[in-house]
Amino acid sequence: MLAFNIIGQGGGPFATGLLSDILAARGVADSLRVAMLGVTPVAVIAALCYFAQLRHVIDDAAAVERDAA
Repeated sequence: MLAFNIIGQGGGPFATGLLSDILAARGVADSLRVAMLGVTPVAVIAALCYFAQLRHVIDDAAAVERDAA
């Protein structure tokens, strides 16, 4: 999870800036705003993946506690 977090925090702003530059070159007004709105669904999908993973983390923590006892 740490690697995904590092990649996301490093790649997210880069991708947003790149998309903003591409949109600005095509003459889109408020290209940064449009780029930020364009990458928002990626954050929502990532949050849903984290919530889906939470169930497995809880099950694994319970198994470790059970085995340690």
